[in-house]
Amino acid sequence: MTVLRELTKEEIEIIYKEHLVNDFPVEEQKPLAFLLDLYDKGLYPCYGMFEENTLVAYAFLVKTREDSFLLMDYYATVKAYRSGGYGSRFLSLLKEHCTKESGILFEVESGAYEKGEAKEICRRRISFYERNGLRMTKLWLVLFTVDMHVMYLPLKEESISDEALLKKLDHIYQTMFPVEMYENNIMLKDVREA
Repeated sequence: MTVLRELTKEEIEIIYKEHLVNDFPVEEQKPLAFLLDLYDKGLYPCYGMFEENTLVAYAFLVKTREDSFLLMDYYATVKAYRSGGYGSRFLSLLKEHCTKESGILFEVESGAYEKGEAKEICRRRISFYERNGLRMTKLWLVLFTVDMHVMYLPLKEESISDEALLKKLDHIYQTMFPVEMYENNIMLKDVREA
């Protein structure tokens, strides 16, 4: 039986040490203490999907106190369970679970400066998200030197504009990061301004 549930602080630590550090490039890994501080403030909901009692996928998200939009910070299927349909099932269960939220924003590597297999991985990831109900926005950002597209998974807010999503995302980043880190490492753009 497949179950999605919120993770405890202890489970977050275990997943971080056993999975996240292997599932994401070093440059994308925020310190565990940083994530746990957000969790302690009630701004970092984390979910695990389990088959029986075995973790098969996880998601760490960020929210603000004032809004009902989430940002997907980390999302992965455990290595041994990849290509088994768990990623799609997880997103489906997450939509069912997050009934109070308006939508989820995703940062997705654009692949604009990649070549070969790396570019193909970016393309396949975007395709996967589109097949699972996310829409590509016209927004992009440079996040700690990585070029990203912004995608959106509507939960209750289907018709929100990209301009409004840009403001929501900016507010999440300002909540998440100290001022200096935000100013030095995040550049949000609406592509129409480029």
